Amino acid sequence: MKKQLVKLPYPFAWLDEAIEQTLNPVRGSVTLLAADEIEQLKFKFGAEIHQVLGSLKAQTFWIFSPRKKKAVLEEYDQAIRMLKKQAVFNQDNYPQDSLLGIAGDAIIAYLDELSHAIEKRYPAYLPVKRAADEIAPQPAPGIFKIICDLSIDQMGIILKAADDIKLIVSRSLSQVFRSIVPYLSTTNKAELSWDSMRSNSYHPEERDKEVAIAALEKLIRKIRDL
Repeated sequence: MKKQLVKLPYPFAWLDEAIEQTLNPVRGSVTLLAADEIEQLKFKFGAEIHQVLGSLKAQTFWIFSPRKKKAVLEEYDQAIRMLKKQAVFNQDNYPQDSLLGIAGDAIIAYLDELSHAIEKRYPAYLPVKRAADEIAPQPAPGIFKIICDLSIDQMGIILKAADDIKLIVSRSLSQVFRSIVPYLSTTNKAELSWDSMRSNSYHPEERDKEVAIAALEKLIRKIRDL
């Protein structure tokens, strides 16, 4: 007697609809959303992210084959990366300094939170290196990169803070990183991932914050001495 294939509900159904349709400035009337509707969507995203993680835990709990478990994790990983790509596109096309822009940043942060949670729980089943869509585009030929004596995470903290206080004016935080990071490098790494730097800026380590603050304080002292 053959085993019946149990079809599980698609865990990303609501997220797909929200990101690909409701919040997509190309397909929907996203600018007509009221402030309370945007807030409700932000709240719902948090609940859905936890639901997806719970679905993954339930689905993998009874899978004892490493090969099958790896296949499931890769499907989730691919789905999250596609959603993040669309969410970044949405964010880049929202009106500047709008509630949609704030919601867009929160949505991307939620997706990053989900990625980090999965990477932390299932490190052995995910690709060692993320796909090429996370690699920063190269600057035009003949333009040299600037070497910064800070780590990737420390630079990310400073760029995010500059965007938060509107020292750098851009359509979105993603646009800030995508525009600036290709021209930066560190003493240890020439090619930096703008998406990785942006993602890590949402969850900074205390040590990295301290180093970034110390660097900015040195700048302040230097400016005062001019």
